[in-house]
Amino acid sequence: MTDYRIKWGGALPGGQRWTTKLEVTSSQTESALLTTAEAFVTDWWSNGTYGVGSQYHSDTTVDQIQVATLNGLMREVTKSVGTIALAGTSSDNPLSDSTTLVVLKRSNGLQRFQRGFMSLPAPVEGVLSGGLYTTTVRNRFGSAAEAVRSAIGADGSTIFVYVGKKGTKEGLVPPYTKTVILKLSASNKPGTRRQRTRSQTPSYS
Repeated sequence: MTDYRIKWGGALPGGQRWTTKLEVTSSQTESALLTTAEAFVTDWWSNGTYGVGSQYHSDTTVDQIQVATLNGLMREVTKSVGTIALAGTSSDNPLSDSTTLVVLKRSNGLQRFQRGFMSLPAPVEGVLSGGLYTTTVRNRFGSAAEAVRSAIGADGSTIFVYVGKKGTKEGLVPPYTKTVILKLSASNKPGTRRQRTRSQTPSYS
């Protein structure tokens, strides 16, 4: 089994870039896993039942995907890059480029290092109610994320999170210890990635 990092992303309506990632342990080769990733990202975006592309403005795109092989320090040593071209289908107004939709990576463990997060672009304005994502939209994103996990797990591959290079503060868990993720769940609370827009020059009137 080999550890990999799968990344995909694209452009936001305001012109900023976005990316998200998953770490995966798999018996597939790097090139074979890239083919798998291209298929599940396309399904995640376009599936008629749970595809998230319908919740995004047409200027939100997915245009890059790659799979990188990781060494024991979780550093990328080789990578394969694929071609993908997806765009949102909603005509509703987009939310700010700095707003995100958060997906929680859950395991059976209760410690902080035994879970993680994915940061996705925020959908369009119509998915908010009282400042939170509606249950319908949250469930759609959750179902789409679980479809990704199922596709990855179809051959026995697993998503994982890992402890950083210093281990835990108490020293009880060594660096780079991995925990298998068993569920991906979407949050109803919008997140933020302010660094996306920090470099933009404001205008005044």
